[in-house]
Amino acid sequence: MDVKRCAGGSASNMAKALAQLRRMDNEPEESGFFGARGLDDLGRYFGEAMESKGVRTMGPVREGHTTGTCLCLVSRETGQRTMRTCNGASATVSASDWPPKEIDGGGVGHVHVEGYLFRDPGMMEKIFETMKSAGAGGSFP
Repeated sequence: MDVKRCAGGSASNMAKALAQLRRMDNEPEESGFFGARGLDDLGRYFGEAMESKGVRTMGPVREGHTTGTCLCLVSRETGQRTMRTCNGASATVSASDWPPKEIDGGGVGHVHVEGYLFRDPGMMEKIFETMKSAGAGGSFP
């Protein structure tokens, strides 16, 4: 069995894709990812892997919490897959964490919101306020 570890998730994959597109257009890699992660080896790996792809990571690093993970099993024969997810520290994100200091005051052109954040109406309200005040676009799954 081949095992591969990579930094991912729908929102972080979107941030990596945006950084890559900007690089292809000879633009600065000004892509960012906001989310919580644990103060653990996986959290450090995630931050380093994202930064290496041109994505600035923002958001709380939670001591005593593990970084979220997803085990994805893919069949070599059929290509079918199954996933087992543990949200870990990402489930602790709340409205009090927004906006991250890195974007407080503007400079945001687009906000892509991952579906799990919809469970916190206060968080979504603050994100929408940021989008409105910055004149930013948005996308949602």
